[in-house]
Amino acid sequence: AVGQPHVGGFNPLFLHGPTGLGKTHLMHAIGQSVLARLPRAKIVYLSAEKFMVEFLAALRARETIAFKQHLRSCDLLMIDDVQFIAGKESTQEEFFHTMNEIIGAGRFLVISADRSPQNLEGIESRICSRLAWGLVADINPADYELRYNILRAKLAAQPAARVPDEVVDYLARKMV
Repeated sequence: AVGQPHVGGFNPLFLHGPTGLGKTHLMHAIGQSVLARLPRAKIVYLSAEKFMVEFLAALRARETIAFKQHLRSCDLLMIDDVQFIAGKESTQEEFFHTMNEIIGAGRFLVISADRSPQNLEGIESRICSRLAWGLVADINPADYELRYNILRAKLAAQPAARVPDEVVDYLARKMV
């Protein structure tokens, strides 16, 4: 046993927000953090599209048992952009059972989407309900104050860089 990856005590962790705000990067950071603490942890990251393609390939090749064992034996399963399985009945069925198996075994699940679980059209209600069990985190763009403080912190780490406050203020206002 490699121990349990701790992702904040919430299971599943559901990240949602518009495209381009770093949900995928955050998922990779979570995986790296778990690996730093538990180097032998089995972590699987898949886009929802890849989940669907691999599942359908396993069905065609009659290798669904191997597919299920691969995903259901991991310590941390991360599925990105789950909205892409909308309307895909057999994929949703497999995803639902995989979620239940992971959570039931005390392993962890991190999911991302472009909208909250209750707004995932075309996704079965039982899946949306499970996705909302843990922590649902709405990822929003940073406000001016946060952008300004990030720029200041980055500049503080570069003592040779001398940037006037007016320039930092301008950049923080213009960045989105």
